[in-house]
Amino acid sequence: MDKKFNCGKKAAVSIILVLSLLVGGSVLYAHMGPTWGSWLGNPQERAEMLSAYLTRKLDLNATQQQELDAITQKLLAMGRAFHESRTKDRQEVLSILRADTLDMERLRLLQSRHKETLDGFISDLGDRLVEFVEILTPEQRQRLATLIENHEGHHLLH
Repeated sequence: MDKKFNCGKKAAVSIILVLSLLVGGSVLYAHMGPTWGSWLGNPQERAEMLSAYLTRKLDLNATQQQELDAITQKLLAMGRAFHESRTKDRQEVLSILRADTLDMERLRLLQSRHKETLDGFISDLGDRLVEFVEILTPEQRQRLATLIENHEGHHLLH
């Protein structure tokens, strides 16, 4: 094996992980289209459907609806930023793969940056969930818990 591609087991696993994410993401993107899930509409439409569903099922008042709308806008902005970051990372991986030699340091940095972005996204998502739950009455929280319990393993809107 050529020495410039001779890397340790850990590095090989990292490369395979990054490539799988890219290939998997590309397949999903090809299947879903640029609207992140065209079978359910674009993110804005899905957010509106979910907001209307939660408003109806939890019987949200006008103030709660306004707060849910604000939370929804924050989530949509987070999703757009995450999507843009993923697109940029994809281009960088393609650049690394097209180079004459595999730049493991750059690949590890990209992997680390992607993990930080994903961790931040998940953390922010949790914060928005807490923000939503805090606007609910105890009765509405119970209804929300029941909705989640009854839809375990299924999409909430099905």
